[in-house]
Amino acid sequence: MAKARSARKTRRNASARRAAGTRKPPARAGASGRDLLGWPPSKFALWSQRWGDPSNSYQTFPTTVLLRHPTAPFTGTASVTNLEDDLKRIAHDYLVAASSSQLVEPSLGLPAEWLDALDPGRSDPSFGWLPFGWPTTSQTLNSLVSFSASRTSTGRSPDLMMIMQASQPTGSGYGIRVVAHVRKPKCSLDHNLNQSLRSASRECPL
Repeated sequence: MAKARSARKTRRNASARRAAGTRKPPARAGASGRDLLGWPPSKFALWSQRWGDPSNSYQTFPTTVLLRHPTAPFTGTASVTNLEDDLKRIAHDYLVAASSSQLVEPSLGLPAEWLDALDPGRSDPSFGWLPFGWPTTSQTLNSLVSFSASRTSTGRSPDLMMIMQASQPTGSGYGIRVVAHVRKPKCSLDHNLNQSLRSASRECPL
């Protein structure tokens, strides 16, 4: 009888060990579901700074937050034929990831209504991405635009620095800026472009 009880106990222990081996490991502290996008940066790669105090009711200027991470870019792939829409989609994913990351301190603190308005599946006339309006050949300049600049390198096709801005159409001065580096992959035969985002800033009265 003692041998039978010992054998049953051994089998139960073995089953428990096998079951434990199939359990998922606990989530890391500070991890976010957006890590699935392939952007789980180290906290040492993120640099965030805030000007102003959103809790100060006597403050007379907007609160500005700047986030930089030059060694840990958020990356995505954009199509040449659908470049602007793809840029907006990737930028929105980046803003959601950066805003929800517990590693960014001080936080970007983006208002939820701004993130919802920038969702590619929605159209909100009260807040959105400004169209790319520079460089331009027009003699009339509009300051409420996103813009781009070429970055040349010897022996290579020029890269693009895209400054994407989102704001209210009234030009309130509050909004978001995202800097994207767009380049063609080496030895690429398709029409896709690599996009790297390394900084974002926001300014709002909150």
